Amino acid sequence: MGERIKNFLNQHRNYLLLITVLGVWIDIFLLGSFTDLITLILIGLWILVIWLYHVRGRVLAIPATVFLILSPLFSNKGEEAIADRMAVWIFIFLILGVLRELFCQRK
Repeated sequence: MGERIKNFLNQHRNYLLLITVLGVWIDIFLLGSFTDLITLILIGLWILVIWLYHVRGRVLAIPATVFLILSPLFSNKGEEAIADRMAVWIFIFLILGVLRELFCQRK
């Protein structure tokens, strides 16, 4: 049973990546309030994408850096809600990157 799930996820990992990236984009730009359940689901999907693609932790610093650059721009335009959501995702990406690097160091 576990092997079937792993094969299914590997076959459809591009769709999973697309859903996860779109989910983060929707969470930041379209959802007005903080939705913890959606954030937790997206974190789980990111962990699954990291596992399927064997992503190094350094790669997760890229979206964190992009959001770190964009966050003050949105804050200056008066879009504090978007800037706050970006700040949340900056923290999440940095924590996931550090945890992934620690996991890779143990191996």
